[in-house]
Amino acid sequence: MAQLNKSDPLKLAIDGGPPAITQPPPAWPIADAAIHHAIARALDDSSWGTYHGPWLDQLEAQLRRTFDVSHVTCCSSGTVAVELALRGVGVKENDEVILAGYDFPGNFRAIEAIGAIPVLTDVVADGWVMDFEAIETAVSDKTVAVLVSHLHGQIADIPALRQRMEELGRGQIQIVEDVCQTPGGAIGGQPLGSFGDASTLSFGGSKLLSAGRGGAVLTNDAKIAQRIKIANDRGNEAYPLSQLQAIVLGPQIDQLESMNAQRNRNAHRLLQSIEPMTTLSGMSQQVTGKTVTPAFFKLPVILKRGRWARERWLYAAQTEGLPVGSGFRGFTKRSSRRCRKTSTLENCRIAAEQTVLLHHPILRSDDQTIEQIEQALRKLEITISSETENE
Repeated sequence: MAQLNKSDPLKLAIDGGPPAITQPPPAWPIADAAIHHAIARALDDSSWGTYHGPWLDQLEAQLRRTFDVSHVTCCSSGTVAVELALRGVGVKENDEVILAGYDFPGNFRAIEAIGAIPVLTDVVADGWVMDFEAIETAVSDKTVAVLVSHLHGQIADIPALRQRMEELGRGQIQIVEDVCQTPGGAIGGQPLGSFGDASTLSFGGSKLLSAGRGGAVLTNDAKIAQRIKIANDRGNEAYPLSQLQAIVLGPQIDQLESMNAQRNRNAHRLLQSIEPMTTLSGMSQQVTGKTVTPAFFKLPVILKRGRWARERWLYAAQTEGLPVGSGFRGFTKRSSRRCRKTSTLENCRIAAEQTVLLHHPILRSDDQTIEQIEQALRKLEITISSETENE
């Protein structure tokens, strides 16, 4: 590509050009009349102050319907939900739990909190979800569970994992499905969160379903639900979700499908813009033969190597007005005292070092802002390509 000169309208903001994006992303969490109305009702009848009242009952019933599961336990965070799920499927001290070497750090710590051993396996090439073909080397006689996350809008094919475990003669190994980033996603029309032996949700302040804090564990197995109840009991609930948190979640679940549809349309438009670029690569879905409905908490991009290191790219993108950040640090550098590694985890290393993420509120923007995001990405592409050509 041709080099930019000082009069080029595509000059980056860090070089004195105008920022591509002229308005901030829509506020999150949303200001919503239904949420205001529900809170007002709870204030009027004092139900907001009860330990376990109608709002939590309504939320758990709504979650059972939405995620097509029989049992729901709400709790204080997504991280606690993962720990309760692991305890629910029977993980105990010194057991092994398989985990991708690129994942949310709280998942690693949840395994450690039980006294179990994280066993790290690789993610797919140029992606962020566990590579099930690499899982054979991770399985041992001590393996009790596999903790699988749907990450950055990329969906892990849980049915394919079950088939793989059966092929290995390990069908008894339990699957914990982390849906904290992807509520409303589906495989073949079946909602994510209904595939795992136990599954987890997060209601953190930035999540697609937001209560500031909170989480939930989902399962169709009554025995697992009972173990979760016991693990959560200290005379009362040790990790409760409050009535106020439950109040604000109901209206959001009602709107989840329409909001996800808007985010998905804009995410796919941006991914199509990225496809011809030489400095960036977007995501591809890993589920074959089935219709996949993603849910985008973060829109991921791999920044290819070159003179423009990730921190420099992020600074330039943020100066253009893009709400972007880096991916997880991953676990490739964790000590062997804390985990067992099954390979060099090369794909995890690439994901940890080269991932940039676009936060979901901007995916709710109007067409004009989406065009401006495309313009910002083009400006970055032209500059990086031009510098690379001259190296």
